[in-house]
Amino acid sequence: MEFEVISRYTRKQAIKDGVLIPIHDNRLKYPAVITDNLSAEVVDKTALVTQFIITVRSQESDGQYLRFQHEEQTIWAYVGPDDDLRPCLTFGFPSDF
Repeated sequence: MEFEVISRYTRKQAIKDGVLIPIHDNRLKYPAVITDNLSAEVVDKTALVTQFIITVRSQESDGQYLRFQHEEQTIWAYVGPDDDLRPCLTFGFPSDF
C-alpha cells in the first residue's frame, strides 16, 4: 500500500525555523541538536552533554531513546537519521517528541 505525502518537515527546515538548535561539542560522535523548548530551560549545554555521556556509559537505552536526568528534569536523547539518513542526536523533553 502506498500513501501520498501531504507535507514534509525536514530537520534542515526545523533548524532554519529555530525549532531545533544545533549544539557543538567535540565529545559527541554525531551532529546534535536541542529542541527549542529544552534550550529555553537549559542554560549550560555543556553540562547537558556531560550528563548524557555519563548516562550513556552507565545505562542501556530502550531502543532509539535514552532517558536521563538533568537539572531535575527528564530529558530524552533520540538517535536517528538526519535528512540525508546519517546518524544524528536530538535532545529534548519527552513532550517534544
